[in-house]
Amino acid sequence: MISRQAGTKIIFVVCLRVLTAVIFCFLLNQVLTNFDLLQHKALIHLPEFQVTPSWFEWSVDQVKGLIFIQIVIIALLTALAILKIVGIERLIALCMRPFLNLIKIDENASTIMVVGLTLGLGFGGGLMIKEVKAGHVNKMQALSALVFINLFHSVFEDTALMMLLGPSLLVILVLRFLFCVLVAFLLIMAFRILAWPIVEWACVNSKSFPSTANGHPDREAIF
Repeated sequence: MISRQAGTKIIFVVCLRVLTAVIFCFLLNQVLTNFDLLQHKALIHLPEFQVTPSWFEWSVDQVKGLIFIQIVIIALLTALAILKIVGIERLIALCMRPFLNLIKIDENASTIMVVGLTLGLGFGGGLMIKEVKAGHVNKMQALSALVFINLFHSVFEDTALMMLLGPSLLVILVLRFLFCVLVAFLLIMAFRILAWPIVEWACVNSKSFPSTANGHPDREAIF
């Protein structure tokens, strides 16, 4: 739903995430099995919960969580405004330029990329939606950035959480990153080759973007 508000269609995002997850896990399983890698028992470090909370306690915890998320979003919006004023955002965009060029994403989408990669869709979703609705990125750049973010986001939080289940850091971080870069690169190249009306019909939620005269993004900005 966050990706939809930020500019992509739900069916496209669901297919993207499910299919790439299945493909990556299938290929990974084939390689690890055939080469007899990581076949030992995993060490799971998840904590044990002795007490099951009541419905009331669970509801209170959920409300507290929603309030906390709202506070975080407000803090992030304030921090982003400060970063723009002092010029840090421009420095971050400069540092990310080689990576963005690699996967054919314009530096105008650097804010979306930074937020998505570090904070994820949960905490960073509000910022991404704000950038899109403000017209800071066009449809192609928003779609390109969201493709990669949906495949590889919340690097710190998700990686730390998954490590509790005992996987290899090389697999869930490095190999996953390389796979996501490859998939994002191929998809973005396909977006540029195919006729834009087809891409927009299949992948873009046009309602998320400021209305334009012809409903299409700037072709020069795309290519």
